[in-house]
Amino acid sequence: MHIISHTQIPQNFRSFRFPAMIERLLGIILLTFLVSACSPNAPYPRNVERQLEELDRTIDERDRFETIKTQYIDRIKAKLTPGCTDLQRYGIYDNLYDEYYQYNLDSATFYARVKLDVARRVGNPGMKFDAMLDMADRYVLSGMYVEAREYLAQIDSTQLPYDLRPRYYHVYHAFYDGLATNAGDPLCREEYLRLKKTYQRLLYEKLGEDDIARLYLLADMLCEAGKASEALQDLLDRYDTAETSLHERAILAYLIATVHQQNGNIMEAIRYFTESAIHDLKTPVHEYRSLYELASLLYEAGDVERAYRYITCSGNDAMTVNALNNIHSINRLLPIISESYNTLMTRKRIQLNRALWSVSILSLLFIAVALVAFRDKRRASAAERETREINEKLSLANARLQKYIGLL
Repeated sequence: MHIISHTQIPQNFRSFRFPAMIERLLGIILLTFLVSACSPNAPYPRNVERQLEELDRTIDERDRFETIKTQYIDRIKAKLTPGCTDLQRYGIYDNLYDEYYQYNLDSATFYARVKLDVARRVGNPGMKFDAMLDMADRYVLSGMYVEAREYLAQIDSTQLPYDLRPRYYHVYHAFYDGLATNAGDPLCREEYLRLKKTYQRLLYEKLGEDDIARLYLLADMLCEAGKASEALQDLLDRYDTAETSLHERAILAYLIATVHQQNGNIMEAIRYFTESAIHDLKTPVHEYRSLYELASLLYEAGDVERAYRYITCSGNDAMTVNALNNIHSINRLLPIISESYNTLMTRKRIQLNRALWSVSILSLLFIAVALVAFRDKRRASAAERETREINEKLSLANARLQKYIGLL
């Protein structure tokens, strides 16, 4: 029987976990910040989000596609040797013009001009008309309508070879479309639109049934007439055809997106504008519409960061290719997106600063509590040692007392 009981150490000293509570709170705040920072700006269906992610990767890797394009052009240029005949030179210049078409307008214009020099030297009217149409086409795209008209005026349509007639109508169609777009006078715009439709009809009649350009034109005409849905299935069927080239897919996807946009199906429009942009960048070309049209839709959907990245990329490419019509379209949209992007970045910086201050304060609190806990733990350890010593002495005293009682 014990006369003196052992002293017990309070368990709350040994199980002190207040720092763990602060640790958990710190983790929750950091996790909340990371989730808010990394979450998408706008909700997309999974298939659309995958397409946008692929587009982001394509933009990151575009230098690789540019290198492949440049190397291919260099191989064509290597065919130009001192022994080439004028006809051979004309063919090589024509190939170079095609490669620079929508890639670098200045270079395309240069090779159209040297084609024209060769054609005049050879004295071949068909070759001369072909080169003139090249020059006019590039001037239209650059917004140089006076210069384009000068070349078009030199072409006698009655003397045009049959295979050049569709191009002749195409250039005039683009010429009046550009004039209508930029006309400040409503009466002039109406006249330009009338002439555009005239050449549009003539071009449509000259294109073969199986010519993909005829499908492009038909879709464009139906969209202008507000009957976009009628073209959708034909566009989708051609898009899924194996023999359709990458650049043709880019154009078809753009037209499909335009149809969906006109029908109010914005997510499908975003999906196909994205596919078109991917194909454009992989071709690659610098004169396109899909990426800045996509930027506009994403901005409206609240995805400001992607919209800013895409409109900036489009603007740089438009400046590279010197596509004046595209530059005007982009410049109307760029300031709006840029302002929203700057506002968003400012807000994110403020949120980041607040989060960093919160983390700093909690870290200091965590350190303070840890020091207090460490001090209390040392006190508890000292008290435990002292109590253990006392208990040992009491145990010894009890033993002696028991022995003494037994002797009595």
